[in-house]
Amino acid sequence: MTDIRLPEDLQNALNTLREEAFRIIQTIHNKAKNPDSASTQKIIDFLRNCDNRPLAEGDPTSDNSRAVSFGRSLIYHYTNESGLRDILKSKTLWLSDIKNLNDTSELNHGVSLATTILRSKVENRSLNHQAFAKFSNNAFGPSGAQNTAYYFVCSFSTKGNDLEQWRNYADDGRGYILGFNKYHLEKTFTNDGGTRAFETLYYDSQELETIYTPFIEKILDAIPNIDDAILMGLNTLPETREFLTKISVELASFMLEASLYFKHPAYLNEKEYRFLKICKHNASQVKTRYRPYELIKYTELNWEGTLQSIMVGPAANQPKAKRFAEDCLAEFDITGVTVDCSDIPYRSHE
Repeated sequence: MTDIRLPEDLQNALNTLREEAFRIIQTIHNKAKNPDSASTQKIIDFLRNCDNRPLAEGDPTSDNSRAVSFGRSLIYHYTNESGLRDILKSKTLWLSDIKNLNDTSELNHGVSLATTILRSKVENRSLNHQAFAKFSNNAFGPSGAQNTAYYFVCSFSTKGNDLEQWRNYADDGRGYILGFNKYHLEKTFTNDGGTRAFETLYYDSQELETIYTPFIEKILDAIPNIDDAILMGLNTLPETREFLTKISVELASFMLEASLYFKHPAYLNEKEYRFLKICKHNASQVKTRYRPYELIKYTELNWEGTLQSIMVGPAANQPKAKRFAEDCLAEFDITGVTVDCSDIPYRSHE
């Protein structure tokens, strides 16, 4: 079978729209933090009228600096006692495959919304468009976007010493928080091929629809009807199917990446900050680790020189746990890191 590639002008247009969409995500993020910024309607208008402008040099969402941002100086990673030791010994953090996230509700929500929009947009279009909608259901599954690349995530919080996160992510308050210099860690991440670093947004469907709809419409406009398919040389059913499959994977990969920016409002208190790295399946940095009944793909981020503080959990034996953290720092030749104890009054349930 002939290898069908997307037309270059279409691929370029989709790449540009992808970047513009992530500009919009940043704009929505700024709007959430600053009520006086542009209205949602202006955001919608801007996205619908994006015009292939190059990303501005030095723009925080540009290719050269999109994973680097300024703001609060520390981001925090909650972990247990063994996690602390492993992180300090290896001087790395793990970015894990999104298939193994503890909570995939935001991904499911994004996929469900995208599917609904797509179905509504193809109702009065050609048979090829309706076939594309069916192919897209597969593209959102294991044989689609996630079968062409790995999506790795490492989670932090901009909120330190938070009781709810102590309970959920740090051995019910007996673990530790590691505080990293946000700017320097993001710079290291970018230099190591990281894709994006961002504070998650807490979605409502209208904002997600604002981001998804123009991308879906752009792709649908590029799908040929039967006569156009013949002119493009897609005059056999297998070739048409391959073309529709490729373009559906393009849609699914965008939806998947965009959905990682959003979480359910119930998690608002966590103030999550994510590092996202997209890797080809054959990338040399992809590794595998084991946990009960699962083999988990992951990649590493070297944090050396960016760790600034360690905090002992409120339910720990704090003198003993603090001494353990200090001993690990000495054992692994790590200096310049403060070790303190949480002052939250909390006793573990165990």
